[in-house]
Amino acid sequence: LLSTEPRAALNDLGQLKSLLGDRVYLGISLALSSAEQNMLKELAGHAGISLVATPAVNYLNPDDYFANQVLQSIGRGQKISDPLQVAQATGDDYLYPAQELEQQYTAAGLQTAVDNTQKIADECQLEMQFQSPVLPEFPIPDGKDRPQYLRELCLEGLRHRQAAPGVKVADYQKRLDYELGIIHQMGFDDYFLIVWDVMHFIHRTGITTGPGRGSAAGSLVAYALAITDVDPLQYHLLFERFLNPERAQMPDIDLDIPDNRRQEVLEYVHQRYGHDHVAQIITFGTLAARQVVRDVGRVFGLPDYRVEQVVDILRSFGPGKQRLIDVVQQSQPLRNLMADDSMNNLLIQVAEKLEGLPRHYSTHAAGVVLSAKPLLDVVPLQQGNDPAGLLMTQFEKGTVEALGLLKMDFLGLRNLSIMDDTLKIIHQTQPNFDVTK
Repeated sequence: LLSTEPRAALNDLGQLKSLLGDRVYLGISLALSSAEQNMLKELAGHAGISLVATPAVNYLNPDDYFANQVLQSIGRGQKISDPLQVAQATGDDYLYPAQELEQQYTAAGLQTAVDNTQKIADECQLEMQFQSPVLPEFPIPDGKDRPQYLRELCLEGLRHRQAAPGVKVADYQKRLDYELGIIHQMGFDDYFLIVWDVMHFIHRTGITTGPGRGSAAGSLVAYALAITDVDPLQYHLLFERFLNPERAQMPDIDLDIPDNRRQEVLEYVHQRYGHDHVAQIITFGTLAARQVVRDVGRVFGLPDYRVEQVVDILRSFGPGKQRLIDVVQQSQPLRNLMADDSMNNLLIQVAEKLEGLPRHYSTHAAGVVLSAKPLLDVVPLQQGNDPAGLLMTQFEKGTVEALGLLKMDFLGLRNLSIMDDTLKIIHQTQPNFDVTK
C-alpha cells in the first residue's frame, strides 16, 4: 500500500492517529531499500507520526537460519532442494546485540527511531500475579449468604438420599457440619455452588453422568449436592483425601459427560458466566524426537527407509521422552549413520534444534477456565474453534491455574454416550428402569 497508494496509506495512518493519538508509530527496518526508507520518513512526517526501529527477528543466532527455513517448510508442507547447499547459508534476521543494531540505525540517520523503541519498552509493564484461584461469585438468592445457601442445598439434597445401613442421621449431620466448616474455612463455598449449578443443569436436561470418581467421592457435600452418587459414610471414605486444610490446594471435581452432549454443558457455562469470563484452554503439540526426524526427513526429500533407520534406533530406547541429543551420545549405531552420510548428519543436527518446539495448537480435551474478572485482564486470549464461540487462553493449563483462574474439567466420554443410548432403548419397553439400582 505504501508503494502503490501512498495517499491511501496516509489516510489510514491519519485515522489511526485520530483514534490512538501518540500511541501510533510507524515501523522502519534497515532491510528496506533506501528509497523505501525515505518514503517511510516522508509519510511519517506528513502524518505527524514517529518512526520506531522494527528489525525482523525470526531466530536467535545467524546459524539458526537453516533450521528456521526447515521449520517454515514443515509448516507449509514443502521440500528444500539440495539441503546440504542451503545449510551453508546464514541469515540476517537474528537477534543482533543492542549496541550493534543501534550503531546501524544511527548510521542510517534513524537515531530517533531507536530512541522510540526504548520509549515503548519503558511504557510496557506486565505483572503476572501468581495466586490461589479467585473464584467467580456465584449468584445467590437475596437475603442469604453463601455458607447458609450451600448448607440449605446440602440438607435438601440429603432428604432425597437414603441412609446407608447402620448409619444414623446424626452421623450424616456431624459429617456435613465438619465438611461445610472446612469448605468455608478454605474459601471454597463458591466452588461447590458453581459445580452444583452445572450438575443441576446436567440433571434437569436429562444428561447422563458418571457416579463420580477420584477423591471427590469422599465428600458428603458432593454426595448431598448430587455431584457424586457415592455415599462416603456407607463406604468409609475419607474427606481429607479430597480436601485438607493442611494441604492448601484447590478441590478438583471432574465431571463425566457423554461426549455427544458435552457441548450443551459448555454453552450453559458460557451463557451463565459471560463471554469475557469463560474460556477453553490451549494445548500445544510439540515436535517430539521421532516426529521431528520424520518431518525434517520429509522436507529433505529423503526416502522413507532412510528416515526409518533413525526412527528405529530412537524406538529402541523405549516410549519415554528420550531427547535426541542424549540418544546420539548413547547410541553407537546412530553415530555410525551420521558419520557415514552427511545428509544423515544434517538431519540429526537440524532435528536436535527443532525438537521440543510447538508443532501445532489445539483445544484441551476437558479443561475450561472461569474468572471473577474479565479474562483479558489475566491471560492473553484468542478465538477458539468452539461452535458457541468460546474464547481460548493462550497459556496452557498449568499457567492459567497458577494465575488464579478456576479450571474445571468437563470430560466427554464415549462410554457414557453408549450408556445413554442404551438407557433410551430400555426405557421404550421398561419406563421405570433405573440404572443406579
